[in-house]
Amino acid sequence: MTDDGMNPAEAAAEAILKGEFDKAQAESCPQGADCAVHFRNNEEYVEEEYEYARMIDYVGDFVVITDDSPEGNGGLAVLRVALGLIDKMPPRWETCVYYVGEGVIGDLSRKGEQERRDALRYRWLHDEWSELKTVHQSTVTALASGLIDVSKPVEG
Repeated sequence: MTDDGMNPAEAAAEAILKGEFDKAQAESCPQGADCAVHFRNNEEYVEEEYEYARMIDYVGDFVVITDDSPEGNGGLAVLRVALGLIDKMPPRWETCVYYVGEGVIGDLSRKGEQERRDALRYRWLHDEWSELKTVHQSTVTALASGLIDVSKPVEG
């Protein structure tokens, strides 16, 4: 028996299936096996000109993602400010920590809504482009050092 309770033949079959699944996943994704959403790869994609960034770092059972904040990006937020529904634009970016176990962030898309909510363990909203990389890297370092409590889902 293996550590996870499978006999050696089951473990070998599962390893073969996982390898084939990974090949199929790489073929179906435009980024292939380099994709940080479908594979445990770290990524830093920054477009200075457009102030767009997506940074992904895997740390043990967790992933740190810095990307546009859903609340602060797009025409809806601008419209809400213009209509006086909110006083100011929400922060544009967010840095989040998700629990993914041995998986990847893309696995969350196949989970139920509650499971996806429970995977979110830390969230920081911010607005300073010049500090974006620093916020992300500080979060990665703090997570790796045990300075962020990721023992339970973010409330709210």
